[in-house]
Amino acid sequence: MTEDADEFQGKDIPLMKLADFEGDEAQQKAKEYHDKSLKIQLISFFADPILILVLWLIGLPEILANITGTKYSIFSVTLMFAIITVGMWILTFPLGIAGNSLERRYGFSTQTWKGWFFDQVKGLLLQLILMGIVINLIYFAIDRNPELWWFYSFIGVFIFLAFIQFIAPYVIIPLFMKMESFPEGELRTRIENLAQTMGIKYKDIYLLKMSQQTTKANAMVTGFGSSIRIVLGDTLVSNFRPDEIEIVMAHEIAHQKHKDVYKGILFLAAVLLVSFYLIDLGFDPIVQQFGYNGKSDPRTLFYFYFALDLMTALFRPINNFYSRNREKAADIAAIRQIPNADTYESAFTRLAIQNLAYLYPSKLEVIFNYNHPPIKERIKYGKELADKINSQ
Repeated sequence: MTEDADEFQGKDIPLMKLADFEGDEAQQKAKEYHDKSLKIQLISFFADPILILVLWLIGLPEILANITGTKYSIFSVTLMFAIITVGMWILTFPLGIAGNSLERRYGFSTQTWKGWFFDQVKGLLLQLILMGIVINLIYFAIDRNPELWWFYSFIGVFIFLAFIQFIAPYVIIPLFMKMESFPEGELRTRIENLAQTMGIKYKDIYLLKMSQQTTKANAMVTGFGSSIRIVLGDTLVSNFRPDEIEIVMAHEIAHQKHKDVYKGILFLAAVLLVSFYLIDLGFDPIVQQFGYNGKSDPRTLFYFYFALDLMTALFRPINNFYSRNREKAADIAAIRQIPNADTYESAFTRLAIQNLAYLYPSKLEVIFNYNHPPIKERIKYGKELADKINSQ
């Protein structure tokens, strides 16, 4: 891309107030989208454990064992994992269609159905490769040390997750969206100066062609160590004012400044350690009840899948609480860096409008479904902090 980035900057876009999006009429469409999206999410959330439990109890493991065998090997575990994963993908595919139909109905999806389908297939193949490695690490540990597999699996999976986080900017993200070096211009200079002021090092600044898939806006600072990349979605760059983009990027850069990538991996590792230990408590009773050939019998993958879904549900509020805490810390850092209440309010209001965010979620929904603080809450504490800084 060679054109100057200035042409993307919405210099003439007026600032916005939350009141512009807070009225009944403006929120009606947001609530409709929110309710329909939430319904699909809830069905998807319960569908996986229910389906795997039903398939397990009707005897599918025994049927598949005729193909995979009942003794551990890399081949048998990989094959059982692949059959389960592809089967679950097919069974839950209608929910994917429903989700994409909703995105198209509300004007978010910019993909053709063909393009969307190929992205789903790519996601499945990526899951088969990456999760296949994870499952093999776990079952290798189970076979070698049935009593302490949960500890050794935690170490192996932790190292692998760190590796995935490192290669994500190079390998995973470009599989789904085109990413190129951000063009020279005023906006790039502002982001470079901001990163320098906030004290982070990075490989480059990139423009992510999100518009190939969606009209929603986003940005990130991804990777760690030498793979750190500052990434701006073209949907953000095209529709936001330069000062709004700068404060959004101050939030994203703050995550790197706070080392949230590293902390997030450690937090996830701790959750996995506890989850693996709790899963192990049920292994022996399951093996005895179903007459499996030890914990590493490929048929136990049905139990492992089901138990992991339960652990995901159990720790979901804790994961969300941790994430909301880190997001609030990044918001506060952005405000301290750029204490402009009007720009902050405008940026998050515009983000809410572009992403059709519902402003009035219940407390229960926030606990179980929000990994960011609700928009109204973010604007409230951001403006209060900016006003306090400016009054000093």
